[in-house]
Amino acid sequence: MPRSIRESLESATQRIGISPHTWRAYGPQGIRFTVTFTPSGFERFFQDIERRRLLASDVTELRAVAGDVGMDILGPPLSDEEVRQIIAEAEVS
Repeated sequence: MPRSIRESLESATQRIGISPHTWRAYGPQGIRFTVTFTPSGFERFFQDIERRRLLASDVTELRAVAGDVGMDILGPPLSDEEVRQIIAEAEVS
């Protein structure tokens, strides 16, 4: 990770008390979940994704939408194989 991005991320996570994380829908069906953000504004991220009909493969556009709400997308989306491995490891523990 380039130094400036890492420094920015570390600074932001220390200020607001979160750490880098990920989530991904897995399987053929859509998902629904409830998220609370404070202060408001981040909900635009999801609204813009839906309005633009973006997919996980639309990385450049997703990064632009994320940047509009103050978020950085740090890496590529998890592959199906990576998700299967995470699930298998969770089931063993």
